[in-house]
Amino acid sequence: MTLDTLEALEQQIKVIKHDNGIYKIRTITDEEDIIPVPAIGKLVYNIEEEESTIRKEDVNGTELDYEEYDEGGDYFVPLPTNIKPIIDSLNSLDDRRVQTVINSLALATKENFENWLQNLKMSEFEYLITPSNSYPYKRYIIRKIIANCCVSHLSLLINTLVSNISNESQLSVYYDNLIERVKNLRKIRRKSLSV
Repeated sequence: MTLDTLEALEQQIKVIKHDNGIYKIRTITDEEDIIPVPAIGKLVYNIEEEESTIRKEDVNGTELDYEEYDEGGDYFVPLPTNIKPIIDSLNSLDDRRVQTVINSLALATKENFENWLQNLKMSEFEYLITPSNSYPYKRYIIRKIIANCCVSHLSLLINTLVSNISNESQLSVYYDNLIERVKNLRKIRRKSLSV
């Protein structure tokens, strides 16, 4: 730890804002591109609303179980393979539900996120990425999918983005992410061929 690294950390912290219960990086003016960040430390809500037991949220027949806090004071839930509860939680007016999904998506390890994507039914994956289905933080989720998906998911995503002329502008939104992922997949392929 040096003075330079502490100053760099201070600058990073300054761009994170707590907005209506959600921690966000506000470096981009487009609301869709504001990046949610996992919460650090206990989220503050009305003390009367807090519960210390396991809470169950019923989301269209699917229960998302989460403990109010982990040891760091944050909310987490295992990511379900049914996409509807995730999207419903991101659309929720309950900040805790939104932050719970953001924490779970943002803090999933690369391996866990890849496994989660692999275990999604193709219809669930399509529902998550289709341009006609809008939900909060979609660009963040699509970028995370691009960074961690396999070739078949990437192909489906690109085909979905260019399937309709009105969707093609979406391709430009993710262009840099797509190029980076293709480069990484090529490197992985070369390594496996050389072994």
